[in-house]
Amino acid sequence: MSYLNLRVCQDPLEILTALNKMYEERSPVLVWQNTGDKRTTKNCYIRGIDYSSGRLIIMSLDSNRAFEFSQEFSIYIRGSEKSILFKREQAVIDSKRIVIGIPKEVRMYEKRANPRLVLGWDGGYNTHIEVKLNSTSKHKKEFVFNIFDLSLTGAALYFPLSDRVFFNPNDNILIHKLGSFPYKNPLEARVIYIKKIEFLHMGKRTTKMKMGIHFKHKISQEMLRSFRPAPSHSG
Repeated sequence: MSYLNLRVCQDPLEILTALNKMYEERSPVLVWQNTGDKRTTKNCYIRGIDYSSGRLIIMSLDSNRAFEFSQEFSIYIRGSEKSILFKREQAVIDSKRIVIGIPKEVRMYEKRANPRLVLGWDGGYNTHIEVKLNSTSKHKKEFVFNIFDLSLTGAALYFPLSDRVFFNPNDNILIHKLGSFPYKNPLEARVIYIKKIEFLHMGKRTTKMKMGIHFKHKISQEMLRSFRPAPSHSG
């Protein structure tokens, strides 16, 4: 895969989503360091994520071989989730593990055929949705959730943990309002995934639920263009 296909991501929720998935699945992580003409590589995995200190703990897949990295050079990390790629200038390295700060900027591969608009977890856009309380009941419950990202064919929403009990993958939902656009006839959508996300915001650990949904019918380009993406923050 060419590095030209990687996009810059500075959104903490999206970064933590990728890192947390890699941690839960114990997916392989390639770690390397360039020291002059020499490149040292190591196949690793994420052993833990310390949200309180904002640190990642990385350990080798081969516990019998020690790390041979220097603290004087940058560490590069490449993961399988969206081909996430980042580097850290500072790291605590011993024979068994590497401890680095959670990155604020990474490169990611965008696989989607329909580009998505990242609004951010505090982007200010909401959606009004309706879901049946169970498959046999006629009773429905309405929710107002925040929109994290949006494309022509779907969206990612985030919501409080307390509402998790009302949703499951493959549930059908009705969208009555998307941002400032009301639907006379609700837009039908299906829940693709639900996951818990933990990340740091202003130095505090925050936990939310994130839900991906797929629209039965595409929204218009005009509607998508009416949403403003979240501003990028450096640092």
